[in-house]
Amino acid sequence: MANGETANAQDWSAGCAFHDVPVVVSSALALAESLGASGRDLILAIAAGLEISGRIGRAGANAYTAIKEGPDRGNIHWDPVTGMTHATFGAATAAGKLFQLDPEKMANALGIAGFICPPQTFRKFNFTIPIKMTKYAPLGWVAHSGVTAALMAETGYTGDTELFEGDYGFGRYTGAGQWRPDRILRGIENEKVPLLRIFYKVYPMGRILPGLLIT
Repeated sequence: MANGETANAQDWSAGCAFHDVPVVVSSALALAESLGASGRDLILAIAAGLEISGRIGRAGANAYTAIKEGPDRGNIHWDPVTGMTHATFGAATAAGKLFQLDPEKMANALGIAGFICPPQTFRKFNFTIPIKMTKYAPLGWVAHSGVTAALMAETGYTGDTELFEGDYGFGRYTGAGQWRPDRILRGIENEKVPLLRIFYKVYPMGRILPGLLIT
């Protein structure tokens, strides 16, 4: 939790789908140290966690559209409901890899993560002045929740392994306006498809302010 909060304190953290890098990396670093994991296992856990977080985020849990034409060209249109729920899955995946969970327990870890993830508060954050320390979600708590999900699964606690299915699944109860589950598995069967790209910020602040400063 401490790692996740400090990593995002200046809002300078990288992301695969929004700010999921501090969530996944902080979870993996803490557990790898605790378990005495190898560097190879740490890197594998981080890669897997970001892949899962990125895929779920881009399926709609953290959805936005880059405007390519018209007077608003270059701007970003965010969905009415979006946030950091996807990062909890990334943390749970990274933790599950380090715990060496079998497929059944890993599925349960993700099922648990989907029920303890934070609410989608990004748009509320957008319209709150002054900004609070919680921002769009306390990323330390998101990391903590993901690790907790993996710990619970390791002990035999079961989660909803069908949470992405049906009319009342994850996309519905998180309010994702454009839930596109086909994006979760897109290209996964092709070994030549690279991991989802990571974006980095040039300045330690939100996307809105750099343009004003440069101007």
